[in-house]
Amino acid sequence: MSNSIVLDLQKDVLNSNCDIVSSLRKAHVICTKLNLSTMDEWVNFELNGYVNCPNDSFPSYRMIRGELKAKNPYVGMIPVLLNNNELETKICLRQIPNSISEIIKLVNENKMVVLKLPSEQQMLINSLCDDYITMEITIVFPKSAVADIVEKVKNVLLEWTLKLEADGIIGEGLQFSSEEKSAALNSSQNINNFYGTTNIVNGERNTLKQIICSDSIVNFDYKIAESIVENVKNAINQDSIDDTDKQKALEILDDIKDSIKENNKHSFIKTALIGLKDFLISAGAGVAAAIIQTKLGI
Repeated sequence: MSNSIVLDLQKDVLNSNCDIVSSLRKAHVICTKLNLSTMDEWVNFELNGYVNCPNDSFPSYRMIRGELKAKNPYVGMIPVLLNNNELETKICLRQIPNSISEIIKLVNENKMVVLKLPSEQQMLINSLCDDYITMEITIVFPKSAVADIVEKVKNVLLEWTLKLEADGIIGEGLQFSSEEKSAALNSSQNINNFYGTTNIVNGERNTLKQIICSDSIVNFDYKIAESIVENVKNAINQDSIDDTDKQKALEILDDIKDSIKENNKHSFIKTALIGLKDFLISAGAGVAAAIIQTKLGI
């Protein structure tokens, strides 16, 4: 039969340029007309997102393990090693609940697919990894794994329409006969057979946000830090600020200079410079504050 919504949906998902959102809407029409509520629930979750979906109904193909990374202001994104596989799995294994349209947009518009962790989780990881104490902790997901969600949805739709066809349920236009509707209700349409579910309690569910992570690398070493200190010191001496504030700023600079000589961590030095920048802004030393902001890119 040439005019069949079921066969049309098969053709849609076989097309390399398939509009998966349109295909899911077509599947919703089929489910509604055949009273296939379980399948229709899955279709609506894909269209609208799985935020309110119970764990035991969550598709296994939407469970993705990412990699913990820290946003180092000097060298870009770097891996975070916890040396605790159980904790790392708990943090990095995630249920991805975004709607299918959001997933497509994330993959197409971003260099990386990133989930920013809640502040309490960042604090926990910072306490375990001193080297990353001042860095933003994120989970970076492989773009290929996120994009594969779309392919898995296509596969589910294809297998489902093939099962409908095998059961003699193809429809004419947008209509189904009473015999087809009866066959659909009596047919084995167990949705788990099409996509499988998961019940991993530890898998956390957070909606991914559109975060574009810069790939640029900012070179930073102790010599640069020393240069910042000297430039800021000269600017402070030229700025018209209160003598008390000037003295306080110079004392902070001396402390930072001592930290550089002692080869303290870059993160510690950066934190001190940021604190000095904020102090200089409040004291009215805008030129000196601008030097820190420009050099560190903050």
